[in-house]
Amino acid sequence: MEFESTTLLLYVSNPEAPAHSDAELEEIQAGHLAHLRSLGERGLALSAGPFDDQSDVRFRGLVFFSVSPAEALQLTEDDPAVKAGRLRAEAMTWYREKGAVHFTPKA
Repeated sequence: MEFESTTLLLYVSNPEAPAHSDAELEEIQAGHLAHLRSLGERGLALSAGPFDDQSDVRFRGLVFFSVSPAEALQLTEDDPAVKAGRLRAEAMTWYREKGAVHFTPKA
């Protein structure tokens, strides 16, 4: 079997996150989404989205990246939710059978 790889980044909630007002949380979330949108527009983030109905609520979402795990973590340092201490990121290489999954850029 032939494999191909993609970087998978997990956003995990920070149990030691500082308190923020509702207004600050809205601003942080808007910045987080804008950051992800920018990464997608630049072809760095292939797909991203939040989790729901997960068994461990610490896991908040994921991003598939077109760059190495180290580069993905570096890009994530600029995410407002990470900067604010709300989220932390874990990155890894995901291997799958070649051709099994395709990421199609948005038009």
